Amino acid sequence: VFGLFLLALLLGIIFLPTLLARRSVVVPLINQYAGLAPLQIELESVQAGWFSPVRAQGIQVLDGQGKTLARIGQAVTDKGILGWLRDTTHLGTLSLQQFEAAIVAAEGTTNIEQALQPLVEQFTAPSETTDDPAQPPMSGTLQFVDAKFMLLEAQRPERWVVAVPQLTIELPREGQLIGPIELQASVAEVSGAAPQSRGSIAAAIQQTTGSEAFELRARLDQVPVDFWHVLHARFPEIPVQEMQGRLSATLSGNMVDANRWSFDVQQFQSQGLVVTAPELVGADEAKLKLMSAAGRVSLADAVLRIDGAQLNCDFAQATASATVPWPMVLPTASNPFLAGAVFHAQGAVDLPGLAQAAESLLPLRQETQLVAGSAQFAFSQDLGAQGKPTSRAKLQLAGLQAISAGQPLSWKDPLTIEIAADQGAPSGLQVGAMATAEFCQLQAGGTIEAGQLKGNVDLDLLQQRLSQYIELPIRTMTGSANVDASWKMIAENTVQASGQLTTTPLVIASTSGGQIQEPAWNGDFTATAQLLSGSPQQIDQAALTLKSSNEQLTIDLKEPLSLTAATPGTATVPPAAFTFNLVGDLANWKRRGTMWLSEPPELDVKGHLELAVEGRIDLEHVEILQANWRSQPLELSTPQMSFAEPQMVGNFKGRVDTNDITRLVVEKLEVQSTSFSLGARDSAPDGGDGSRVGQAMFLVDLDRLMKSMQGATNAADASVLPPATQYHASGRVQGQLAWQVSPQAATVEIKADGQNFSLLSAAPGALAPTPLWQEPQMTTMVKGNWTAETGAVTIDSLQLQLPWMTYNGNLAYRTQDEIATIEMQGQAVYDSEQLTQRLGPMTGSQVQLYGQQTVPIEVTWTGSSDPQRSVLAGLKAATRIGWEQARVAGIAVGKADVPVRITAGQLTTAAEFPVSGGQLRWDVSSDLTADELVLNQKPMTVLENVAITEQMCQDWLKYVTPLLAEATSVDGRLSLRLDQALLTPADPKKQTIAGQLVIHNATVGPGPLSNQVITLVKQVDAIRKKDFTQAVSTQKIWLNMPQQTIDFQMSDGRVSHRNVNVKIGDAQLSTSGSVSVDGQLEMLTTMPIPDDWVEKSPLLSGMRGQALQFPVRGTLSQPQMDTELLRQFGRQTVQNAASGLLQQGLSRGLEKLFGAPSTPPAQPPSGP
Repeated sequence: VFGLFLLALLLGIIFLPTLLARRSVVVPLINQYAGLAPLQIELESVQAGWFSPVRAQGIQVLDGQGKTLARIGQAVTDKGILGWLRDTTHLGTLSLQQFEAAIVAAEGTTNIEQALQPLVEQFTAPSETTDDPAQPPMSGTLQFVDAKFMLLEAQRPERWVVAVPQLTIELPREGQLIGPIELQASVAEVSGAAPQSRGSIAAAIQQTTGSEAFELRARLDQVPVDFWHVLHARFPEIPVQEMQGRLSATLSGNMVDANRWSFDVQQFQSQGLVVTAPELVGADEAKLKLMSAAGRVSLADAVLRIDGAQLNCDFAQATASATVPWPMVLPTASNPFLAGAVFHAQGAVDLPGLAQAAESLLPLRQETQLVAGSAQFAFSQDLGAQGKPTSRAKLQLAGLQAISAGQPLSWKDPLTIEIAADQGAPSGLQVGAMATAEFCQLQAGGTIEAGQLKGNVDLDLLQQRLSQYIELPIRTMTGSANVDASWKMIAENTVQASGQLTTTPLVIASTSGGQIQEPAWNGDFTATAQLLSGSPQQIDQAALTLKSSNEQLTIDLKEPLSLTAATPGTATVPPAAFTFNLVGDLANWKRRGTMWLSEPPELDVKGHLELAVEGRIDLEHVEILQANWRSQPLELSTPQMSFAEPQMVGNFKGRVDTNDITRLVVEKLEVQSTSFSLGARDSAPDGGDGSRVGQAMFLVDLDRLMKSMQGATNAADASVLPPATQYHASGRVQGQLAWQVSPQAATVEIKADGQNFSLLSAAPGALAPTPLWQEPQMTTMVKGNWTAETGAVTIDSLQLQLPWMTYNGNLAYRTQDEIATIEMQGQAVYDSEQLTQRLGPMTGSQVQLYGQQTVPIEVTWTGSSDPQRSVLAGLKAATRIGWEQARVAGIAVGKADVPVRITAGQLTTAAEFPVSGGQLRWDVSSDLTADELVLNQKPMTVLENVAITEQMCQDWLKYVTPLLAEATSVDGRLSLRLDQALLTPADPKKQTIAGQLVIHNATVGPGPLSNQVITLVKQVDAIRKKDFTQAVSTQKIWLNMPQQTIDFQMSDGRVSHRNVNVKIGDAQLSTSGSVSVDGQLEMLTTMPIPDDWVEKSPLLSGMRGQALQFPVRGTLSQPQMDTELLRQFGRQTVQNAASGLLQQGLSRGLEKLFGAPSTPPAQPPSGP
């Protein structure tokens, strides 16, 4: 048995590699224990043995979504399993054959990076330290054979393939920075989008025999740079977007370590280079036929050397050499030298060549051709006998010649700039600068002990000269400026400076229409500063004054202002006292203050301002201690609103700290304008805890304030959009504000009383505004607190008292991730009848509520970081409206509660009640984020089989069926379906309503219009019967309305209907037409002649199948029926009489009915 066990064990050991090398075993083991998640490994087969090499075929690397990242045809190692077990740190030779990967770049990343990101985070996460000894580095050789890498930019057709026939990498041994590498590769575009784009790369890194140095050799042969767009997609911060062309180079070098290396660029050449870089060369491409460079750079013995550096291209040549101590010490204001360095650089730029290569960089006028001219430059630094540096820099534009519109232009010496600095001068550091041109002269020079700066510039001449050559964005540039400044040392490390600035009126007008105009200015400044090693450390005092004919700016720094941060062990300089005075046009000062900002605020200001400010300042903050201002007028406008006051006067004394609002002190604050006034003051209570207790009083005239404030209107939109309804508020609000502010928190109490508050709406074209809401008296009381640490606001008590309602609640304001949230809860008690009165302008007389109600109110509002989003889009609220009794649309309704909800700024309310033997229901919604309030009723039957009441006839029903207008009695039932209902409470004329009214048989008593219709029927009947006594009978007759469906529609302030059918005796009539919201009638009444009338009356023998039509105008209360057709009908009947006696009798009867004949009216309106 034991022998059998040993045999089985031996066989198991022998065949164990075969068993483990099964794909079904290897793949799960790798994916579960190799730590590659979320990556997955798939392979076709694996071969392994104790002594034979491990070999895997058909390897695929998949990302977390199952997409293939890389393929490897075969991976082979020269070690077997036993060799790996004996030495896990020696890789041997690992050969990866047919390695393929596609790298897709987009928006600053690649598909490979995104797939590897979880793996990278896992391996770069900090791990717990262990006491395990350091593992020796991995050794061995990696070989890539026939590898291919495809480079792509998302959404572009190019496919760049980097083919690597052979890449050998020997892993560095202990003490080595890098191991030997040998590379051969080619680059080509394979989609056909960039033909003839193939180049090769060869590189090798080998260790020098018997040395620790490595030699580098690299050669690039016609490598296309067209794939640059892929690099830009990965690194969008690079300002070069595209490049085309070919690049060849030969490089060599050696490296020992990071502080000992050298590189020799033997050849660097580009051909047909095209660069797209709007930030660098302008909108047009820059094109270089040929560019070459060479040189050597090395670092050894802490010295960086550049030898024989040269650059040549189509339009420029430059050479440079340098010896710089390493690490490099950069220049400072007090020591403008590269410490211990010697360098020389010089070159020249051919300006015609530059204009041809980069048209946008040097935008010549369209008719101008530059034929000659150069820009020559030179920079140098040398060391004197004692090691003192001397630096020089010179830039000179010379020999400009051009042809413009066939005429020669010449500018021999356009500009020369020279700067020099000498640390070896007898008086110490001496600097000098000079700029000379036709349009300017600048001279500056001196030492730290004393110096002077003088200069002038003539803008007219500058614009005149430049515009001859360059397409300037400036249409006009006039004026001149002169500056004269000097400085001198008045004590040890104390320098005093002063100067004057004078200008003539300046005008700079751009070709796009913008213009800057400045008056003639006279200015002067003085300052005294403390120096340390030549650098300013503190300004002891300073004063600046700028004056023009009607504007002035004065800044006076009265105490020392430190220019450096305090260091431990040094005394802290307190903030410096200053005064600031400003007089002038607000728009001009706003433009001057924001013209250099990259994103100026969208705020326009106008008015004449007088401002005086006193305060303290340091590098961290500003404290305003006193301010007085007067503006006449004052206008502020943003894209959202504008504010205008004819005058505003203010006075402040206290403290406003720009860094800490909790340090607010208000000893006195007074603000007065035509629409509001404010007065406030505070004091420090006993106890010395740093808190302040204050009170304020305010008065607001809402009518004037609303006139001062209005929404901004886009001129382009105003030309195409219809006029919008305007809203306005009036009334008077006065109140008191009390607060206590400490470094940790603030508490506030507000009480405000409003009188004669009114909210009005003015529809386009309206003669007078319409009241929407009116309150004779209202009182608001608020008590809350603010916490400095979190910025949270809590209002513990929020009360609103109106003659018909009281509200008590609380409110909380919070911010998280810069998003504000407001939560409010409370309870309202209101009188339903008085609420009905206030809703009257929006509901008319359609709604009457009765009884006292108590309802809860819950409101949540969440802000947004999207500036285009409506403020009300984050509103959520819930409440209800209830009553003990109600009358809606003329229908009595019992006790009920109707829920009202707002979600994301969308208001909804729905209800259904049994009323008058039928049903009343509605489902209304409204988008509160819209510019205008519109109530949208869902298509449905809102009234179902309800009794018709006199109240209905006096209210809404008279517009749909004018025959029922102001009926004194009515009996019947109706249903109402609305297919569309868009209600605009602020402008009833804009409402759109369409639907069907179903009459379930009704009888209607007398009314203004129905009386006229009844009389009409009786008159026709009297004519046919030749009995004129019945036509003037006072007998009460009712209209009968049979079962019928009436289509109606309301638009443009009119309600139109079709085919309202009524029966009077044995006569049937129908009406069609419209009624305006103010009751104006435009209607046509049609009366078909009954067949039995024709049969029974010989006078009507010719009227079979005909109908009489009677236009109706006037108003619902005073309708005017045109009876001229009835007169004609009577006369025709008379003419058909058999005898003259009968004719005379009928004529007298007609005059009794209608009176004497009158002039025929205008053509009657046709039915809709």
